[in-house]
Amino acid sequence: MQVTETVHDALKRAYVITLPAAHIAALRDQRVAEIARSVPISGFRRGEAPFPAVMQRFGTSVLGEVVEQEVATAVRQLLADHALRPAQEPRIVVGTFIEGRDLTINVALEELPDVPLPDVTGIRVERLRAQPTETHLRQALARLADRHGTTEDVPPRPAAPGDILVCDLEGGLPVDLLSNGAGRGARAGIPGLPPTDWSIDLSPGLEQEITATGLDGGLPCLDLALRGTTRAGAFLRVFAARPNGLKATAGQVLTLCMRARILAGALPAGSEVRLGFNERSEAAFLRSLRQPAKLGAEEMRLTVPTTDNPTLAHARPVLEIGFKPGQEVDLTLRIGPARVFPGAEEPAALLFGGGSLAGQAIEIGGPDVAPGFSAQLEGLAPGETRVVEALLPANHAVTELAGQRARYLVTATALRRRRPLAQDDTLARAVGLADVAALEATVLRSLRREYDQRARLRLKAALLGAVAASADFPVPECLRVAELTQIWERVRAERSAGRADAADAVREEAALHVEYRALAERRVRLRLLIAEIARVHDLRVTEEEMAQAIRQDAARYPGQERQVLDFYRGNDRALEALRAPLLEEKVVDLLISQAAVSEREVSPEELGAAA
Repeated sequence: MQVTETVHDALKRAYVITLPAAHIAALRDQRVAEIARSVPISGFRRGEAPFPAVMQRFGTSVLGEVVEQEVATAVRQLLADHALRPAQEPRIVVGTFIEGRDLTINVALEELPDVPLPDVTGIRVERLRAQPTETHLRQALARLADRHGTTEDVPPRPAAPGDILVCDLEGGLPVDLLSNGAGRGARAGIPGLPPTDWSIDLSPGLEQEITATGLDGGLPCLDLALRGTTRAGAFLRVFAARPNGLKATAGQVLTLCMRARILAGALPAGSEVRLGFNERSEAAFLRSLRQPAKLGAEEMRLTVPTTDNPTLAHARPVLEIGFKPGQEVDLTLRIGPARVFPGAEEPAALLFGGGSLAGQAIEIGGPDVAPGFSAQLEGLAPGETRVVEALLPANHAVTELAGQRARYLVTATALRRRRPLAQDDTLARAVGLADVAALEATVLRSLRREYDQRARLRLKAALLGAVAASADFPVPECLRVAELTQIWERVRAERSAGRADAADAVREEAALHVEYRALAERRVRLRLLIAEIARVHDLRVTEEEMAQAIRQDAARYPGQERQVLDFYRGNDRALEALRAPLLEEKVVDLLISQAAVSEREVSPEELGAAA
């Protein structure tokens, strides 16, 4: 193997590796000879087929295997011989092997920089201390008193946040043949975790990140970022069931409903959006059925008959986007729930016990009958009706209803406002305490914990900012670009969804991009610093600490704990995302012990804590 360095510029390196043609050909011929001895060839006894016949049949595929193995070996040797520490996976371009000509491999990468440790002893930072005053205590008690107060009728008008809307509810379960059409269980990450029983398939050249999960219109959704350069036949496929997850019969009419819209970016020209089913028997794939669809705020709907093949057993619903080759893809989709029902006309929702309620008081923006429910009632006035959908809680008293998608016809009958309780023993008993003295002591402890947590965040930010500012080493461009891409995707998604910071919302994207470019570089530099400090001081996250963090994360998803544990099992990227902040806290504790930390008393307002 011959290696020639072609680029040596700061952290960037590029090499051309040359593998002799005779070496590649010899390995191929050796493997073909092994096949000739062991694989039966039609028309010949085992081991007696002539070498040219075996070469004609297997030579191309064997050559591909040999080249792939030799390229991997050569790149590993290159990294070892030159003591290279790539910041990311090297970019490798392999030339076409032509008989009699050497094979060339082009390798490009960026190295991790040498990271000098900062002198933390010269860094001066402040630990802020804040104590709740009588005013802050009274404000906190007022919020409690309001939350636990009584209500009084007000004249009819559109309901606003904080209002109590009295409603009659008639709830039902929309007919859905899918086991998890609602799309529960998605997790954000790179690539992230699709909803339970769903899968997301991408063609080579495209990468995904589930940037966020949450509720949209009361129902689960996920934000899926797509990036990359398309090749021939490029696609995104979102399957809302397992391959055998939806039983079907020949000639059956099925209707597929699905929500998906673009949050940021745009589809490349010529892209085709389709809904459909993959049909299969118990033993084999039968047919791919697709029809055009349109992304948008409205629910997409497809009604089709299945194949008349009597062996049909399963129909797998899919949202598919096809791309033309050679296009840059950079967009974020919001994908909502899917649903399949039999026939072309939607069956009536199935009424369920406890779903029909009269005189139900619902606080707009307050605790929900189901997550996201009350927000959909904002603007509804007494005498008006509205249809809303929501996901029943995972801890629903009726196990069969837990996590199910529900549809409610809501009729508003009255409007009320809350009258706060007096801040005395009555309020204390309302929150389970003996008297107002116990209540005040409990609230004060809660405020102090909040202030201490905020002070820790302020100290950490100041300390890491000072450490990063004192650092002087180059940042790999590939890491900066990757970090900026992630930041920018979230910024664009927030702007498109109307959730952007008020100051950012009115600024031009070009100006924001410059600012976030600098932020991305600071984040990468700080991450490299933290990793080096942890390495030098042998700071590690223990298995017990990781297990505790996983349990805490699982506890955030009641009813889905097993899915969360399965998500982390064997998922190195997810585990690293969980380990990184734990290691960062250890580094911060070390830096605090070394830096010159003074203390200063401030007001809660200066600290930035909620009063």
